[in-house]
Amino acid sequence: MSTQRFRPLAYSVTAVLLTACSGASAPTRDHSSTAAVPTSSHATTPVASSVTTSPSTTTTSDLGQRFPNTEAGAEAFAKEYLTVLNSVHATGVVGSLAAYSTSECSRCDGWLQYFQEVQSKNHHGVGTFIVVREITTAMSRPGIATAVARITVPEAKIVDQTGKTVFLRKAEGNLTATFFLRYDMQWRVVGSKVE
Repeated sequence: MSTQRFRPLAYSVTAVLLTACSGASAPTRDHSSTAAVPTSSHATTPVASSVTTSPSTTTTSDLGQRFPNTEAGAEAFAKEYLTVLNSVHATGVVGSLAAYSTSECSRCDGWLQYFQEVQSKNHHGVGTFIVVREITTAMSRPGIATAVARITVPEAKIVDQTGKTVFLRKAEGNLTATFFLRYDMQWRVVGSKVE
């Protein structure tokens, strides 16, 4: 297996994860800057990065029930989404990752295709994919929320069944990721940016 197959897939968190879902479905309001996020109604919660969730047991109806159309529901959903991405990286099993984003999000589809390729080769990640230090959420109106995550992107690698490294991602340091969320029977990521 050549490591060159993984490089074009843009494994970089900055290039893929945090710019994922920047399709036309993203809400147009408050899209250009995190400064436009209302500060009078927000929640800030530190997040432990070692939590692991199984993405294979989540269903769309489950997400709608667990994460209501509230600011607290949006924040819990954003935490879950990032936790599931870490789990998919660690296990190499895509599970229900698609349930966390909109179908019209072309970057999200590319992200899913990348993880599906990793899964099809029975590969998985070693090391933490992203470390979430803090998440702040705010609702701009019912069903529309913004989650700002302070993250660290450490070195991580993809290994084959024997443990041989097939791709090494260099550390990217501390970043701020903004996720735009929309509620339609459940929360979904519809856009994102990184600074």
